[in-house]
Amino acid sequence: MPSLADSTGFTVNPRTLIYPSEIFPASPPQPDELGMLLTAADQFGMQVFIGSLQTREVWSNGDEFEALHKYDSLVAREILARYGAHPSLNSGGGNWYFSHELWLNWVKFYGPSYYGIGELQTYVAGMKALSARARVIVAPVFKKTGSVLMPGLSTTEAGRYLELLASGSQVDIVAPQDGAGAQAGAPAVSELGGYYSQMRAALETSIASGTVQLWTTTETFQAAVTGTESTNGWQPAPISRIRRQIAAEAPYVRQIIQFMYGWDMSPEATYTPVEADTLLAQYSSGASVATSLAGDSVSYSISPSWRYPDIVPSKLTNGTGGGFGQSFTADWVGFAADAMGAVSVTVDLGGHKSFTAVRTLFAGSATSGIYFPQSVVVEYSSDGGLSWFSLGSPNGQKVEMDTPLLYAVGWVDATNWTPIVASHVRVTVNFHQWLFIGEIKVMGAEASVAYMGPPQASGLAKPNKTADLTESEAAPDWAILY
Repeated sequence: MPSLADSTGFTVNPRTLIYPSEIFPASPPQPDELGMLLTAADQFGMQVFIGSLQTREVWSNGDEFEALHKYDSLVAREILARYGAHPSLNSGGGNWYFSHELWLNWVKFYGPSYYGIGELQTYVAGMKALSARARVIVAPVFKKTGSVLMPGLSTTEAGRYLELLASGSQVDIVAPQDGAGAQAGAPAVSELGGYYSQMRAALETSIASGTVQLWTTTETFQAAVTGTESTNGWQPAPISRIRRQIAAEAPYVRQIIQFMYGWDMSPEATYTPVEADTLLAQYSSGASVATSLAGDSVSYSISPSWRYPDIVPSKLTNGTGGGFGQSFTADWVGFAADAMGAVSVTVDLGGHKSFTAVRTLFAGSATSGIYFPQSVVVEYSSDGGLSWFSLGSPNGQKVEMDTPLLYAVGWVDATNWTPIVASHVRVTVNFHQWLFIGEIKVMGAEASVAYMGPPQASGLAKPNKTADLTESEAAPDWAILY
């Protein structure tokens, strides 16, 4: 960030770091998100690549370059000293991601003198000066079709200029972005196999052979059809397209990076949490998640606010929305209380269905007086609502989420490991001031089943070890009923 106190005209904003830095202290201190991430990654045998610094504006002159050269090494040295013992950080060697986008099309245009090659080379050299075992990855862009002065790239040219970028910079891993999400001149999905095969061949036959790994950055979003990125975010791509991307690229690459998880597939995605949650279930299980609409079969113990009413089909069962921005009013059902309040939402499943989980989406924004629930209890009924039984914990699902200052979304799950047969689901929420609900998902086998009488006492019959499960049991084909 620009700073008059810095001789280079730039300095590091401590709020952009994801750990409490002693070199660039913040008040109050930054939370140690990096430490938590590395600890979790250690437990699962994962490797974490930490991104390089970025300047606020695009590169335009030597001042930005000099600032990056100065501060990238300072921050990386502090990270290694503080977190180097983590196995997920290459046990002291360090894993680093050059986060600036370099375009193979401009490598073609400028040749070996392309400044991006020089900047990547400088970054690689700086990280390896801290540790000879350091690994650096870059995710370049390639476009089939050029624009204005930028030339397009054939499959052969993509391989040739990827090799030039790799050999000129001494980077360890190249993970080209496949462009299927951003589009804008990128190859069609059907053409990706040709591009990646040529890129692999070029690396294997070049001076970089045996030293540079080819990965891929698979874009799991799709270009926005309406609105803009700033208002609607990038929408999750259909799972069918993602499968075609992976099938085209997997034969030629060592690893696949899913880009970008935060907006596309995280259940806490700010713009499209419902669609992202569905995509994550499909991606994780390999199943085609089915969605059925409950229509007007949703009822409330108290009426929603006239400002944020429900509609038909219900917002809570339409399988979309729950986001932020232009869709906020259209996608959320709001309830108001002077102090504390409670509401029960009942969903008619349209017959007896078998399921194992209920997911409910809430919003939080302390600045607007919207708070996450104080508590949530999920129940089910098999006799049309005459009698109710708790799903999951008999004490209900306690909500322990910090209410964000600005805006965030969060799911509350109720799970029973033994399938339940019921005709109705009820979600009861205790809340403070404003409550916003975006979606209720009833998950399990989609087929209707015959009603076999009142439910027996149910517990959490969770298997002791996942290893004891069959493949089909370990990765069930989830279906979203409502």
